Amino acid sequence: MAPGEGFTDRQLACDFHRPGSGAALRSPGHKVSSPLADLPILGGVSDDTRSPRSRRHRARSGFTIIELMIVAAIIGVVSAIAIPNFLRYQSNAKTAEAKTNLGALRVAEEAYFSEHGVHLAANPEPPLIPGTVQADFDEVGSDFANLGWSPEGRVYFSYGVALSADQIGYTADAGADTDGDGFIQFWGYAYPDGAGALIDGAVGCDVSFLQANDLGRCGIDGTIF
Repeated sequence: MAPGEGFTDRQLACDFHRPGSGAALRSPGHKVSSPLADLPILGGVSDDTRSPRSRRHRARSGFTIIELMIVAAIIGVVSAIAIPNFLRYQSNAKTAEAKTNLGALRVAEEAYFSEHGVHLAANPEPPLIPGTVQADFDEVGSDFANLGWSPEGRVYFSYGVALSADQIGYTADAGADTDGDGFIQFWGYAYPDGAGALIDGAVGCDVSFLQANDLGRCGIDGTIF
């Protein structure tokens, strides 16, 4: 029998799909499709099929001048609010030093009075009012050594005690220029003498701003607290 003779169309179809049968019988012009041919391209349209307008839009993406101006304006507004508040907070923290030390100085004066029957005067220490930088406080070489009082560490303020003629009344005060604007801020505590009068402070406190036995600000300066 000649090759191909005696086989039905069904047999030829089986041979065409039989695994391991070698080269499959293909009819002329037969086209074998790939399993991957029908899969969609990931990401939708490829870069090669994007329109020129879409590619130009992607290349030009970024901040516009208006957007940058808006950001700069916002930063300026925040800075205008935050920086003054920070400086005010910093000045208040420095001022707290004077309030704390004057309160401790009052206790030391009262302790000295209970033992000796008089209060004790003290020349300003440091002798020069400090500026924006803290200065050393010389307890040993000052009148405060006899009083037994000294602040902890370096100070922004100069401290002193003025004494009345009868040695009963006194004013403990402090002065500083913590913000460096050339205006001195004064704080003080005034205790009246035997006649009920107050005496101005040794550093510069004006007792007309104070009430007796009152710790507070006692001078006009350019700093707002």
